[in-house]
Amino acid sequence: MSRPIRPARRQVEDATSQGGWLFADSFLALMVIFLATISFVPLLTSPSPDQAVGSAGNYKNAFVMVFDNYDRNRLESELKAFFVSEELPLATKVLYAEILGGYDPAVQTEYDGNLKGLAFAVALKKDKLPLFSSATINVGATSSIEQNQVLVRLTLARL
Repeated sequence: MSRPIRPARRQVEDATSQGGWLFADSFLALMVIFLATISFVPLLTSPSPDQAVGSAGNYKNAFVMVFDNYDRNRLESELKAFFVSEELPLATKVLYAEILGGYDPAVQTEYDGNLKGLAFAVALKKDKLPLFSSATINVGATSSIEQNQVLVRLTLARL
């Protein structure tokens, strides 16, 4: 009597040993994306006092100015003068606006500076200036300017 011939066992592929490499490659790809995008993020720290004064600061294509209160005419005229001095076209738009309210840490809290900056930002939004039509506005506080002042720093885009 002869034995029936059994077919050879098929070997099943096991990919679990490659799981670690898949994780490492995915992590590497995410790090490359993160490092590529972080270089385009605007500076969100408070400016030093020497950068707060003047109309340009040390930022390329940035407008930095201190206001006592919101004044649309002054803001527009200072921006036009800045455009001329930096040889920017008048069609330049604001990409990012950082508005920092001043506060004195001896008698006020950072919250008071935030409120001053927020009031300025609300007045700016109510005016609906064409320059700010697509701008992202960030409100904060700084103790490097007087408590009754607001620092405006704008990142501009040439069109």
